[in-house]
Amino acid sequence: MRTERDRVGRASRVAALTLLLLAASCGEDRPDVPETAQDTTPGSIVRDDPRVASIPDDCRNTDPFTGDTADPVAILVRKLTTGDSEVWQRAAEELAAMGDEALPALERKLTDQLYDPAQIYALLNTISAIARIETPRATELLLLAFNHPQPEVRSQVLSALARREIPAEYFDLLAEAATHEIGNAALFAWSAAFRADESRAAALFLDQLEAAPQNGDPEFVGKMLAAVDDAPGLDRIAALHDRLPDRLQPYAEVALYADGRGEYADVLADRLAFGEPKVRSAVLVAAVANDAIGLVVEFDKRESNENLKLLALGELARHTTDAYAQGSIERLEAALDDESPDIRKVALDALIRIGHAGAIDRAISMLGGGRRDLETVLVPLHERMLVDPELTRRVYDRIREQIGDPELSDARRDVHLLQALALCPSEEAAKFVLDVGANAPPDARIEGIRAHRFLAIQASNTGTAGRAYVVRRLEDEHDPLRRIDLVTTIASSRDDLAREALIDLVGRDDLEPWERVYAAQLLARTGPTAVVAPVLKSVANRLEGAPRRAVECLLWYWY
Repeated sequence: MRTERDRVGRASRVAALTLLLLAASCGEDRPDVPETAQDTTPGSIVRDDPRVASIPDDCRNTDPFTGDTADPVAILVRKLTTGDSEVWQRAAEELAAMGDEALPALERKLTDQLYDPAQIYALLNTISAIARIETPRATELLLLAFNHPQPEVRSQVLSALARREIPAEYFDLLAEAATHEIGNAALFAWSAAFRADESRAAALFLDQLEAAPQNGDPEFVGKMLAAVDDAPGLDRIAALHDRLPDRLQPYAEVALYADGRGEYADVLADRLAFGEPKVRSAVLVAAVANDAIGLVVEFDKRESNENLKLLALGELARHTTDAYAQGSIERLEAALDDESPDIRKVALDALIRIGHAGAIDRAISMLGGGRRDLETVLVPLHERMLVDPELTRRVYDRIREQIGDPELSDARRDVHLLQALALCPSEEAAKFVLDVGANAPPDARIEGIRAHRFLAIQASNTGTAGRAYVVRRLEDEHDPLRRIDLVTTIASSRDDLAREALIDLVGRDDLEPWERVYAAQLLARTGPTAVVAPVLKSVANRLEGAPRRAVECLLWYWY
């Protein structure tokens, strides 16, 4: 049952809608509609909106779409040959979700493209798709392109191999690449070789270093040196240390220190206390490469250079839940009172994300400050609120009290507070922000666009609960442009909620055809192909004229 407040709110929205339509019919400012558009029917208002106007109804293929959508794997593999990055990347995501089921078709495509110079870019797309599948069979397919004549292909294959488990049987192949490739490809090859057989990779790497200790990029060689952690390799590093150039010695010392060889503790302490910034930077890079977080903690305690300290704190922020958590957290807590705002921000961000009570209390107090304070704490608070409903309530209440009644709020004046409120993942936040947008004057603009549209974009941040409310709100919204705003918000995440709502919208014959076309475009982007392609074929058959051609163009474009 509607309350009196509900009726008043609805009356104000109807009044705002009436003003909007009157302004349009009188030739006054019509938001987002080109001045040349004269027809003011609801259908033309939707079609002239830039988001809908960009959907073509005169694509190159003028035939009705008759493609077979029964085999999604075939469609997805075919998409990999398109030059449109959005299309092929979505295809690669869906193929990765299918796993080994997709590999036979990918293998056929890979062998067709492998040595055809005209298909080099399509080949890179295919390799990218295979690289997303984390199975032994996918690794075998990547190795088919291992010796490709084009360096960019070899580099992409090696990059993929460096991020996955590699059977030891492939070590010789990777070792050969490590010794012959250059640049990033060499780094990827060494990383993959270490994954395949750490001891043999360390031995080979040290063979090369002993033969030519002065050669190679110092940071590249140094990272590999610091990562050695097997006993024979570390003994060789100790014997080689004095022959290494000065720029490589800190990397060797970190590897030996991390192995518990105490004589190197004083050496590194002297470097951190008295070394030049580039020397101290080398110690930090080596500690990260070696995963020696205890040394990073010590580095942070001693370091005075703000840029280096920021790098160290960033690394500690990644280690707040592992064996080194206590030391990392203590250093981050100390940084909360640093004189540098950038250092305080890094520390606060990291501690909020792990639910640190003191950091959260500090962040809540900053919500009453200015725009800079809000921007400092809202992103990490948003991440934490996604798993902490109690925190969501605290943040919502703190911001809400600063805004006041949504019917009295000035969207342009309170814009930064409304953006902040929309980062609270809840139905309540979505409703409040959209109510402010609905009550804004028809000519109100924020950053050049209609206030309602701007705030609907912000409502995309209110999470699944907020977007579920937007789905329900759509049924009570009759302004055509505001409906498009809400549909955009619903589709802002490619999830089940968006998919189900969009499928419902495209199938509704009672809706204005161009709204259905816009929902069809968003549905194609949401996927997956197996579900969406047959739905869009059915929709095209139920439309007429230009809207039908627009959906057929979407079908040709995506499938």
